[in-house]
Amino acid sequence: MIIVFKIEYFNYIIDNQLSDLYELIEKNKENKAIQKEYYFHYIYGKYYAKQMI
Repeated sequence: MIIVFKIEYFNYIIDNQLSDLYELIEKNKENKAIQKEYYFHYIYGKYYAKQMI
C-alpha cells in the first residue's frame, strides 16, 4: 500500500512541477517494488517528458 502512495506522490510532484523534489523520483527509479506497480511506466514516462521541456 505504501508503494501506491509513493506513485501518487510522484504524480503530484510531476503535475505540480515541484522540480526541487524531482531528485526523489530519480532516486526511486531502480526500486524493484515501485517497478512492479501498474502505473510505474506511465509515471516515469511523464517524468522524463517533463525533463525534456
